[in-house]
Amino acid sequence: MLQLSLNGQSPSHFYRLASEVVGVDREIAELEPLRVSAPVESPTSDERRPHASADTETLFADRGWIAGADRHLVLERTVDGYRIEVDGVGRFLVAGDGRRIERLRTAPDPPDPEGLVATVLGPVLILALALRGLFCLHASAIAASDRALAFVGESGAGKSTLGAHMTARSGSRSQVLDLVADDAAPVSIGEAGAIVWSSFPQLKLAADEQPGTRMSERLALQAIWVVDPVGPDDPRGPRVEPLEGAAAILALARHTIGARLFAGDLLSRHLDHCSQIARIVPVSRLVYPQRRNIMDELADLVAAALD
Repeated sequence: MLQLSLNGQSPSHFYRLASEVVGVDREIAELEPLRVSAPVESPTSDERRPHASADTETLFADRGWIAGADRHLVLERTVDGYRIEVDGVGRFLVAGDGRRIERLRTAPDPPDPEGLVATVLGPVLILALALRGLFCLHASAIAASDRALAFVGESGAGKSTLGAHMTARSGSRSQVLDLVADDAAPVSIGEAGAIVWSSFPQLKLAADEQPGTRMSERLALQAIWVVDPVGPDDPRGPRVEPLEGAAAILALARHTIGARLFAGDLLSRHLDHCSQIARIVPVSRLVYPQRRNIMDELADLVAAALD
């Protein structure tokens, strides 16, 4: 279990996020659709906690868009974990094994509520899950039955738009498609292949629209498409062009949430994770002209990929 301490208390609210149960010491409304019962074995209060050490190494210092604002973010490595500080929100300690997150309470307190949730469920949680071996693609994803397809791409490429359109129509094959992820798709690798998890907070969606409440939490990842829209004058229709070897691995690495925060051993583990996914899941470039009535053709491509 992953412990998230925002008020310095023992966990009292429990949520299922991907393959992890997260215990939090206060209610988080954005996670309510993913609430679960308390685990049989709750952690003890004397479990070793990360602490703010004077011996730190700065791994990352730059600006990022968090909770509707351009904020400065600093990541430091300490003797037993990591410290993340987000301008206007506060500082957080993440244990080196990803098992515990603790907010350092500073004045003024509490911080901006929207910024707090976006930070905790964004870079802080993403880093903790990565330390536990679960990396999240910056992707939308759709599924037919227990088979999923993920769309990755640059901001503004149309990942979420494609996911929404594909689930609103089924193409000529009359295939029912469900939304798995709108923006963040956790992917793990096991004996059964690559799994994408639907039980993960999609912060751009309302509580009653969360995918994890309506389907299996484990879905076989069948394909990953890098979205590459072109101008409406392109004479060809939508097409899927396979990416091989290093190109596929690089595409996955570039479109992993929080990858800028990874360094040293964690970066190596991330690249290995991308390499494993690329070996077992076809990674392709989805090229399509941005013109009217293209969605029906795209829906047929998707349906064929998920047959």
